[in-house]
Amino acid sequence: SYAYVIGGCDIGASPGSCTHLQTQVQTFQVYNNDSGAPAGYAAGTNTGVTNIGGNAAILNGFIYYAAGCITNFNCSTPTANVYYASISVNGVVGSWTLGNAIPAARGWGKLVAAGGTLYYIGGQTGSATTTAQTTVYYTTGFSSGNPTWNASAASNGLPAARTQFGAAVWNNRIYVVGGYSTTSGQVTATVYVSPQQSSGGNITSAWSTGSTSISVARAGASVVAYANNLYVLGGFDNTNYLSDTEYSQINSGTGNAGSWTYSTSLPMAMAYGEGFAANGYMYVIGGRTAATTCRPVSLVAPISANTTIASGNNPTGVGEWYETNQRYTSDRYGSSVAYADGKVYVMGGGCSTFVTTGNWMYYTALLSQPQVAKYSIMIDADTDVFPKKWLLNGLDNSIGAAWQLKYRSMTNTTTSCTSPAMTTWGQETNVGDVTLGTPGTYTPKDGSGTNTNCARFFYLAVTIDSSQTYGYPDDVSRGPTITDLTLLFTADPSKRLMHGRTFIEGVQQPEDTPF
Repeated sequence: SYAYVIGGCDIGASPGSCTHLQTQVQTFQVYNNDSGAPAGYAAGTNTGVTNIGGNAAILNGFIYYAAGCITNFNCSTPTANVYYASISVNGVVGSWTLGNAIPAARGWGKLVAAGGTLYYIGGQTGSATTTAQTTVYYTTGFSSGNPTWNASAASNGLPAARTQFGAAVWNNRIYVVGGYSTTSGQVTATVYVSPQQSSGGNITSAWSTGSTSISVARAGASVVAYANNLYVLGGFDNTNYLSDTEYSQINSGTGNAGSWTYSTSLPMAMAYGEGFAANGYMYVIGGRTAATTCRPVSLVAPISANTTIASGNNPTGVGEWYETNQRYTSDRYGSSVAYADGKVYVMGGGCSTFVTTGNWMYYTALLSQPQVAKYSIMIDADTDVFPKKWLLNGLDNSIGAAWQLKYRSMTNTTTSCTSPAMTTWGQETNVGDVTLGTPGTYTPKDGSGTNTNCARFFYLAVTIDSSQTYGYPDDVSRGPTITDLTLLFTADPSKRLMHGRTFIEGVQQPEDTPF
């Protein structure tokens, strides 16, 4: 993953008029050693329905597809139906099941996941954009993937009604950009930001309207959040189909989007496609370039986050876009695109007619190197100790890597902690998302999940997913960096030294944890 520049002429016209030859060898690291293009679309499973203006999201190993227009393109008959299917570890989508419906029929809203909750935002109730809504529906739980929706809308809906807008999630805040209002179907330039929904559930405080508006009002734009920046790609200004792109840095404290800067334009005008970003690349999948012209294209651009992890993100937009040679079957707009774990799923939509069940869904892997690092540590405490907390530290600088932790334990084979003594690892605890610098409770378990209170052997594993940021996790200058993973414990009283100190593997430990 390195490129080398060797020799050459740096003064004068080469070769005959060259007056100075360069003798240095220069090198730079290539952070993505592939094109980022889709590897090739294949047909996947389908819901058995035709639909345009529905929307999809992926959460906890399931893919969900909600609402949309089911009888005609002007959405005179929206639906409240929600379909869901499992996704295997290899990215294969299982059979779709009709799950619990959202509380009211909607078309052209957005389904997003934040804080372990699904939210269905806005949309319209009829054929006119003037039927735009402010409501936000949310799930209260899941039963084997089937969502349970709160019977009423969230306490705080959108500040104003919106439909056919772009939406994204960053740091568990929901961003709603542009779209049509109820005022004579007028396109808007507003950016609404939800409160931080780290624990999901009801939205109990008001959305922020403090973000800077985008430069040109529009509907049908692709909106992407990546590495603490918000991107708006293409759209429709009620007269023209747009190819411009712009980006804004997100304030890490308030979550608001700041001033907007134009970046490299799309290679064609495109509205009502879907955008996402992963592993250093930005994507726009499908959409339409005119009222009756739809394109089954995959557009790709590298993201130019030219910065270091220590200085924080200083965004520089995106590089040159290109159209890949990979296409799915059937021209379509108003489809939904979802990304997870290196694979992209394209669902629904249509152009002059709905896409049929035979080509309702396509999926593909991406030709890009996953920006994921995995670290682990095994600790032999020499004797049984009483674990209290784990503590993970590192440098992230609010760029949004996903830090996750798992652990498991085993007692001494002659332990008095539990009976009978353990001879193999106990049940694994999946902590999930971790906040750096915040201790978490450590509970040692046996094979049946019973708390053993103490243990001798400890195995902790950390995953850093940087696919939505810039820089690889093991690049200490550009990527999120782990600095230490600590087990905090109380020693066996019979093994303590003066002042409560003890030894582990010959290394003196600090005083017992205060927890």
